[in-house]
Amino acid sequence: MGLEHHNISAISDYLNHDTAFVYHCQYHITNFIRNTYPLVQKIIYISDGVPMHFKNKYNLSNLTFHENDFRFKAEWIYTATSHSKSACDCKIVSTFSSLTMTYTI
Repeated sequence: MGLEHHNISAISDYLNHDTAFVYHCQYHITNFIRNTYPLVQKIIYISDGVPMHFKNKYNLSNLTFHENDFRFKAEWIYTATSHSKSACDCKIVSTFSSLTMTYTI
C-alpha cells in the first residue's frame, strides 16, 4: 500500500456489540478497502477474546460466508484475551487519542 495508511474506527450509539453490528461495520470497511485499494484480495482480522467469539455461532458463519458477502477472502486470527491490553487495543487507543487531540486543539 506504499507509504499511505488508514485507520478505521466504528463509533456508534448502538450499544449492542453483536453479530449484526459487526457485520454492518464489515460491510462499510470492505467497501472502503475495495474502493481505496482495488488490488486487495484478502482481509486478515485480528481480535482478542476467543471464548466470546466461539460462543456465538454467527461469528463463524460470518467468516465462512465472508467471500460471498463481501467479495474478499478472509482470515480471522484470535489472540489471548488481555483485558484491553493487547497490541491491537493499544493501537486503537492511540488512534482515538491522536484523533481527539487533532480535533480538540
